[in-house]
Parts: sequence; structure tokens; C-alpha cells
Amino acid sequence: MRPEDGIRIAHIVGAAETASAFASSRTRADLHEDLQLAFGLARAAEISGDAASKISMRSRAELPDIPWPLVIGMRNRLVHAYFDIELGYSLVVGD
Repeated sequence: MRPEDGIRIAHIVGAAETASAFASSRTRADLHEDLQLAFGLARAAEISGDAASKISMRSRAELPDIPWPLVIGMRNRLVHAYFDIELGYSLVVGD
């Protein structure tokens, strides 16, 4: 594995651990009520997906249990179709 791929995997693991810490003892209802939680989890997914997109195909092949296209696709959806993500409330204050 290339050293830079190892660094990106560490970024993915770090983002996943952060998301886990944010979501610990939280419920789905909390996601709808807590804008900060929703943004934090979305950002962790964005970081994971961006890092995943930069990992070489060779290194991805060495880790076949990771659904690379799904991780990258989620990042792309959050970044490019943010307006179409349904959280159950408006992201615009006063809306």
C-alpha cells in the first residue's frame, strides 16, 4: 500500500470514530432536532468519501470488504445534492 493511501485510510477511520462519538447515545429523533449533530455527521461522511476517492485502485482492491463506491457516492451526494437531502426540517434559519 502506498504511504499516502495509508494516510487517507487513517482520515477515514478518524472521521468514522468522530461520527461514532457524535452519535453515541443519540437517537434518530436527535438527528432531526439537532442541526449541529446533522452537520457534524454529514461532515464526517464528506471527509470519509473525499479520502476514499483519493485512495488508489490498487489499495482499494486490497480492501474489498469496503464498499468504496457507496462511501464516495455518499460524499458526492452530500456535497453536490445537499438541497435534496431530507433531514426533516429546514436548513435555512427562519424558514
